[in-house]
Amino acid sequence: MAIPKQGGTLIGVYRTTADLAAGNTLSGLSYSFAANNLTSLYMIVNTDQYPIMVSDTASYDIDECDYTDNVFILSAPKFNQSKYEICQGDSYDFFGQALTATGTYIHEIADINACDSVIVALELLVSTTKSVSLTATACDTYTWNGQTYTTDGSYVHDTQSVNGCDSITTLNLSVYRSDQLNMTQQSCDDYVWNGQTYNQSGIYTYRTQNIHGCDSIVTLDLMVFPSIDISMTHAACDTFIWNGQSYTQSGIYTFQSQTQHGCDSTVTLDLAISDVLHTELPVTACDSYTWNGQTYDTAGDYTFTGISMSGCDSIATLHLSVLSSTFSMKVRLLVLHLHGITRLMTRVVPISSKPKMPKVATPRLPCI
Repeated sequence: MAIPKQGGTLIGVYRTTADLAAGNTLSGLSYSFAANNLTSLYMIVNTDQYPIMVSDTASYDIDECDYTDNVFILSAPKFNQSKYEICQGDSYDFFGQALTATGTYIHEIADINACDSVIVALELLVSTTKSVSLTATACDTYTWNGQTYTTDGSYVHDTQSVNGCDSITTLNLSVYRSDQLNMTQQSCDDYVWNGQTYNQSGIYTYRTQNIHGCDSIVTLDLMVFPSIDISMTHAACDTFIWNGQSYTQSGIYTFQSQTQHGCDSTVTLDLAISDVLHTELPVTACDSYTWNGQTYDTAGDYTFTGISMSGCDSIATLHLSVLSSTFSMKVRLLVLHLHGITRLMTRVVPISSKPKMPKVATPRLPCI
């Protein structure tokens, strides 16, 4: 191998103050250094400079050396780099050394002449038991690693990582329930629910989400009852009592109430009031008097109640005077004075007729 005339990179300087006599050697010396892309390695030994004062690489140029035998050509060591991973609690045998910690380990393999050495670099990774904590929320059920869970809790799954170490995963699970609510409601005329107006009875469903994001299903059983608005017409005689109120005049009246379901009930009454008819009838009759199919032979006051054209009572009162035919003739004594002759005459005439008396000056006698 040719010795380069110049160039190269100073890797390091090793100094010693040992006095060496002719024929003496320094053995067991070692020098560690780091280098990349190392192709050739030279060791230059200067022995004639005392003290050795080296400040830069120019001091080691070949041309400046006093003796050419001061330059030693060394074989570049061979590097064998490897990585290995073990689980915590395990160890790795590295040339008789049990390694248990993460790190980079170096071991040099040299032949008996210290030539053609092999440097073994090991990057060791000690993996701890892998523990993972997960947090999850679910509605009703949650399936994890083939297992279905329906309640809150902490669940553990133990497996192995890719490097064969234990991998423990803990699941902190919160399970929330979907809401299922049934409600019954009664309303008058219509019902507004969740922005929707309903005016018919029926079963209606509303879907939403609760505070946990789970389904919330509300089923409404709705009964819609109508408010009642009734108009009625009624005719009455004299007075009419309606809902505890007495009315004596015709008119339109309103009564507000509630139905059995609590809805408004409005009844409008168109009321016509008619008076009861009262009639007085004075009558004088002979022996008897027939009135409204009834025969009366005694004087007195009699009442007949009928129905007028308006449907009200018609009350007629008969004031009856009855004269008997036995006493309907009265004897009248007439004293006639004719030509100075006095005559007493008896004549019976009906009381209702006017007797035709002779036209004389003599006054008539009173009726017996």
